[in-house]
Amino acid sequence: HNPEVMFEACFEVTGPGSQWPKMGGPKNEGGNTDYAYSTYGPTGRGYLRPSVYLATSVYGVALSVNASNGDVTAESSDDVRYDCNIVRYAIGKNGEHVHKNNCEHWIAHKFSLRTADMTGFTWTTVPMNHPILRYADVLLIYAEAAGMLNLSDQSACDALNLVRQRARRPGTNPDYLKDYEPGDFTDVDSFMDVILAERMRELCFEGHRRLDLLRTSRLFKALAQMKAADESLSPKLAERAVKCDWTQQLYGSNVKPYHVLFPIPQSEMNVVSNPDYLQNPGWES
Repeated sequence: HNPEVMFEACFEVTGPGSQWPKMGGPKNEGGNTDYAYSTYGPTGRGYLRPSVYLATSVYGVALSVNASNGDVTAESSDDVRYDCNIVRYAIGKNGEHVHKNNCEHWIAHKFSLRTADMTGFTWTTVPMNHPILRYADVLLIYAEAAGMLNLSDQSACDALNLVRQRARRPGTNPDYLKDYEPGDFTDVDSFMDVILAERMRELCFEGHRRLDLLRTSRLFKALAQMKAADESLSPKLAERAVKCDWTQQLYGSNVKPYHVLFPIPQSEMNVVSNPDYLQNPGWES
């Protein structure tokens, strides 16, 4: 339906309808609990939320934080994807934006349906399609493949830079979105770190991140980076971030080394008598 999306799951009001816009936000505020599109425009239920790490640490964000309680009263980024991906406010009774000072309550914005005509919409029947393959993803796939074959391949950097150039807010040139040259990478690991960071910023909430980390054996490295970034925030904000990203979701205790593989289905194990046919490590019981 547009030059960016190459393959997507399509929905319409008359069915099958999409629930994607309701998974994120912004949410309603001020006592209005009706989330139906037919009565209150593009609001959501806030089920889909960014980690504090994503919201504060990967888009070059400048934050104004109250040192006494950790409230975030202002934030800005030179990356246009920040505003497109993460909403930091709720919708008030009169349609006004009510800023949410607690970044734990910020919500995914990417799938918010921005249209004035809500005719026939309910929260389960919305014509919001879901991207499966976007052109930016193709560029990043190409960049990764070309760079892994040859770190000196300029075309790998060219593809990566196209994604980064589009992300820059007009009139800015932030260092963390600089153009890369082949000589900037000392080894394959440093190159892959850059590729995966860009995939996280560009493709967040689209279902790629966990698989990217698993296929590159970087799951636990990424969790350690998240923890370190959370703990580096100002004290009260760090307290909130660690609670949200680590304590509440129990990354430290629930993510185990054997989780990088699924178990072999027991139905398959039952039909094989060869003792050398073993269950994946960690899933034996």
